[in-house]
Amino acid sequence: MQHQLAINFTPREIGQAAADSCLRNAEEIADFDSAGAAKFIHGWVIRNGPTSGEDLVDAAMQHGYRGHDMRCFGGVFVSLVSKGKLMVLRSDLPRKRGHGTSGGKLYGMGG
Repeated sequence: MQHQLAINFTPREIGQAAADSCLRNAEEIADFDSAGAAKFIHGWVIRNGPTSGEDLVDAAMQHGYRGHDMRCFGGVFVSLVSKGKLMVLRSDLPRKRGHGTSGGKLYGMGG
């Protein structure tokens, strides 16, 4: 007799788990400084105003914050938003990257 484990995760929970895993890998494998990247991104928005997520990632990478790939920044943005340091102002910007993913986000100062 087979037993099925009935676990239902929302798409948001699945996405969050993937972002967490990617961030952990970047920190462990590529020595990604997620705390430094978060501080840099927050400071950038303070100094320059609302900025797209893709432009924030580009700026952070130009300043030396690099993981094994750019997806590791997803966890950084989630952390900043959940702490109230940033907020999503729009989520319909044209994308430069993303391979068919939904619109890009515009981040501004939180609460």
